[in-house]
Amino acid sequence: MLPLILVSLGLCNQSDTYLSLNKINHERSWKKSEIIPFLKRIAFERLQFSSLFSNETFIRILINSKPKPISGCSQGPGQTCPLSQFINYVHKRYIKYQNFSQICHNNNQSNHFTFLN
Repeated sequence: MLPLILVSLGLCNQSDTYLSLNKINHERSWKKSEIIPFLKRIAFERLQFSSLFSNETFIRILINSKPKPISGCSQGPGQTCPLSQFINYVHKRYIKYQNFSQICHNNNQSNHFTFLN
């Protein structure tokens, strides 16, 4: 389930480089040993920051207890993402990829989690 969430949110995408066939790119985003260890966890932290001038809510994603910035949405304190921007980011990705099963002609797959019903 963790790889599905990471790919859906675009957290480990690295389409600007290619995978070499004869050497390891140690700077790559997708490192299986960091993403899928024996005990894997992903946490979504909802953080509230209050000051005299504002009261804002931010989202931070932790993968195995390490913060993972969201590309294009890490302007908040500690590379957090403002909640309204995070909701917009998730919605845009949903619109872009919602027909994945139809496009890939995958008729044996559901587009939603039925165990949550």
